[in-house]
Amino acid sequence: MKVYDPNKDQKDFTKERRQFPRVNEATTIFYNIKSGRAVLQYGRENYNAIAVDISEGGVGLITAYDLQEHTTIFMRFILFGETSKSIETDGEVKYIVFNIKEKAYRIGVQFIGLAKESKEFIRALVKQKLLFT
Repeated sequence: MKVYDPNKDQKDFTKERRQFPRVNEATTIFYNIKSGRAVLQYGRENYNAIAVDISEGGVGLITAYDLQEHTTIFMRFILFGETSKSIETDGEVKYIVFNIKEKAYRIGVQFIGLAKESKEFIRALVKQKLLFT
């Protein structure tokens, strides 16, 4: 895990390595751990995070919990565009960075097995938001 201190680090900690265009998207994501390691709250099964950006390939999250790279999670969330869509999918944690200032983890999650209609909805949402930025 990398640690980002905005008072010391001059460059952005999220190096661009994405395959698909992404847009800012603030929505609550509910998730469960399917496999892998994570530092979580004992006795809890359901967790939540805030999505900060999304693409048809994955989502960037902010969470209070330390999920390890390669951890598989099951996510549930709702996106709003011209219509709304409830999405349920698995994802794999690809990177994690701890932000000292925010005292939170920035996590990059790649979708695994995202349903075709969900992928198309996200693609349309990204395209719509890119047109208006």
